[in-house]
Amino acid sequence: MLKLDLEKLLLNIFQQDKMKSNKHTIFSQISMITIKSLIPSPENVGNFIDYNRFKEELKLLKLYKIEDKKHELINIKENVYFKYKDETIYARLIPIIISNKDYEIIEREVVKNILYTTGDIEVLLEWMFISKLIFLMIEENDNTLGELKEYIINLSQTGFLEKYGDKYLYDYLKPDLNFEVKFERVKVSIISLLHGIDMGKFKYLKDLLDIVDGKNAETMIGFIVEKSKLEEKVLYDIDKSYERMASYILKLRKSRIDPSDLKIKKYILPDIFSFKEGEMFFHSLLNNSRVIKKEVQENSLTSLVETRAGIYLFKRDPLN
Repeated sequence: MLKLDLEKLLLNIFQQDKMKSNKHTIFSQISMITIKSLIPSPENVGNFIDYNRFKEELKLLKLYKIEDKKHELINIKENVYFKYKDETIYARLIPIIISNKDYEIIEREVVKNILYTTGDIEVLLEWMFISKLIFLMIEENDNTLGELKEYIINLSQTGFLEKYGDKYLYDYLKPDLNFEVKFERVKVSIISLLHGIDMGKFKYLKDLLDIVDGKNAETMIGFIVEKSKLEEKVLYDIDKSYERMASYILKLRKSRIDPSDLKIKKYILPDIFSFKEGEMFFHSLLNNSRVIKKEVQENSLTSLVETRAGIYLFKRDPLN
């Protein structure tokens, strides 16, 4: 069984920036805000997403993210929600999986986070099984495929909806959605894939299964490869803040962070564009910050802000 290097598993998300010659991509940015939204549970040994913070982080992200209109993760309309193929999911779920050792917590947090942006059944079930597979790989389970097959066979619609039905943003039982039929159809397709029958779906899951099967494969999004290949292909001279985040999430996994140190008791979220050049201000998500430069560019108001975590270019478009 392949042993995963958890730090590199996370860093490979951020490495996509370097491969695409960007300082940041939407994937690294989404992963960063997911990590910042994780909080240790006061009741169990594990970590969960604080959705008050996650929501505010997504709102803020709209002001500084790269220009990529495909990835709108808030205010998703009902007519899009149940068919939205959210490509950012892996960047959000890997931190959740790595930060937790208990699969019950992983499953709960993974499903909640998927349903926060999409109700697409194929996306949902594929990533549930990817999360289970990565968990088994981390545990170096000797019966990975057997455990995975048992997991999917035992997954019932009734049990799933009892646990997670209230996490959907919209009514999943509308007649035109055919939830029950689609759920069973996707489940059968995944079982077929586990038996070696490729139906041309579930690319990410198939790639991981190939790795488990000992094939020289890697996922198309590159977040996991065989350890020797990973060390050959990737040079980890990336932003030091990413390395700090990888170290931080491993501390979360080991329960070495006090929840009270992370919980925001009262949100202070001033309008970033209201501050002048050189002005200092406090923002609950950015901490102590300073405006370096402020100007109008291409009919948009921009504000270059220095924070403890780095420098952000915020843009309000259109100008108002």
